[in-house]
Amino acid sequence: MKNRRTHFISILIIVSLLLGLFVGASAQQALPQVGITASWSDEQGNVQQLMAQPVGFSGYENAYWLYLPPDAVQADATLDFVDNYGQYPGGFTQPSGTPLSMLGFVDAGADLSQQPVYFQALDANGMPVADFMLYISTQAQMPAPPAVQNAFVTVYYVDRTTNAELLQAQTVEIAPETSQTIQAQQIENYAPE
Repeated sequence: MKNRRTHFISILIIVSLLLGLFVGASAQQALPQVGITASWSDEQGNVQQLMAQPVGFSGYENAYWLYLPPDAVQADATLDFVDNYGQYPGGFTQPSGTPLSMLGFVDAGADLSQQPVYFQALDANGMPVADFMLYISTQAQMPAPPAVQNAFVTVYYVDRTTNAELLQAQTVEIAPETSQTIQAQQIENYAPE
């Protein structure tokens, strides 16, 4: 009886450890497409490194945010660009080891309104295959969400067969998270579609 209990407890421990490994492995986030690391030496001569993070907002799919403390900028940190998945055999238009002073960057502050550093990924022939943006900030760990803009919807009154404009186009401004119904104007001998 005691051996069975010990055997059963041993099996439970092994299963628990395996489940923990599986859950831990599945909970890890995937690497971003591009790894961007800033490196510099602090006042004591110790090497410091920080990695850029994907911005993560809609419309900014290939954008990265790099927070750097002011001493990294003063030390003219160097940036390394790494293709994490081997998709870009030609590397990047910004070579690894590029010092900040060569980028001509503008401090992004706390949002995405400033000019980013643009760079491209290259194929084996050195041709651009993907565009990327890097925002460098000395003020915020991550950017504030971009402001949602109003949408402008234009309604055109056009004859389907001739493409002739029947009435002047009507543009309506619609605020985020709202809807608006636009009533088609009556045009003699036409039915709205």
